[in-house]
Amino acid sequence: IIKLGAELEDTEMVFTTMLGSAEKASKMISNVQTMASKTPFGTAELLDATKLMLNFGVASEDIMGNLEMLGNISGGNKQRFQSLALVFSQVQSQGKLMGGDLLQMINAGFNPLQVISEKTGKSMGELKDLMSKGAISAEMVTKAMQIATSEGGRFNELMAKQATTFNGLMSTLADNFELAGAKLGKSLLPYIKPFVETLIRMTNGLADLNPKVMAVILGFAGLAALIPVVMVTVGFLGQSYISFMQTMTMLNSGILKMVALFSKWNIATKIATAVQAVFN
Repeated sequence: IIKLGAELEDTEMVFTTMLGSAEKASKMISNVQTMASKTPFGTAELLDATKLMLNFGVASEDIMGNLEMLGNISGGNKQRFQSLALVFSQVQSQGKLMGGDLLQMINAGFNPLQVISEKTGKSMGELKDLMSKGAISAEMVTKAMQIATSEGGRFNELMAKQATTFNGLMSTLADNFELAGAKLGKSLLPYIKPFVETLIRMTNGLADLNPKVMAVILGFAGLAALIPVVMVTVGFLGQSYISFMQTMTMLNSGILKMVALFSKWNIATKIATAVQAVFN
């Protein structure tokens, strides 16, 4: 829980730096967390895609719409989503679609030229020729994605549908638990940080100690480390002694019972002998 809380704190710090405002960072992270709670994607995956787009210069106000669009095209598949997020960010950064970008998109399950062809009536050959001249802009690619994910499009609400499958539900459940743990862990950090800071000061002070004082401290530390070992050894010996005494007690009891048995047998023998003598 503490680790999750610390990671959430780190994420907030990163987004505050990227967006230039703690308020904007908090809103962005909250929006992503809300999306994660309704989709097959985890918060971490969506935040990684968000950071990627911001690093490539995508406007912060376009992020959530892009995440929704890319999530639908990927069909809730995490690997395809990551691939699409990367190539989409590259296209937006360079302002146009290039041959390598097209191949990456096709491998991830989407061909923007096919959608553009259907809408414009231009052949795939014509569009590839335009692409080679840098005439297929980033805006055209984004528009093709929007068409494919809007009502009537091939990928419309595909992510929401995937979220209702068993795997989608399990992913959402796991992310909800992780999110709850992160928020709880973050709330505990103000109480833990002073303790950690004190330990840091103490360890920093150790470096400045006199060697003789350090030797004494290490000696006490060594003795302290031996205490558990000694306690375990003494406990083992004590338990062994008790087991030995219990065994001796049982053995002694057995011997006494055997002596009593033999005594009874001896008396019975004498009586039998006396009876025999009378009859003789």
